[in-house]
Amino acid sequence: MLLSKVIFPSLISAFGWGLTPIFHKLNIKILKNNYIVAFALHCIFIGLLSILLCGAYISKFKNITQHPKIEKIILLGFLGAFASTILGYYFYFKAMAESQSTLLVVLIVYIISLFI
Repeated sequence: MLLSKVIFPSLISAFGWGLTPIFHKLNIKILKNNYIVAFALHCIFIGLLSILLCGAYISKFKNITQHPKIEKIILLGFLGAFASTILGYYFYFKAMAESQSTLLVVLIVYIISLFI
């Protein structure tokens, strides 16, 4: 049970996050360090993929507007999106564009976040 519910999805997630910086760095090189375009493309594609994925679970969203703590849910969702997208990904892309070492950026970004 632990293998199928926790370990396997965690390994798939780690694999995806491990590949992501490689693709981002290659994209930034092709764009000649224009990290704003790479960041925008990332946000657009993440948005589209998220909409498609959430569409599969639309039944879970039906009664969310009736939740007694809807304001807090929206506020926390916004703060999480701001923290990950603006603080996280924007500065991640900026660091990737400025650094020759993808590994250094990845180590700082992913290892330090474990302690936070």
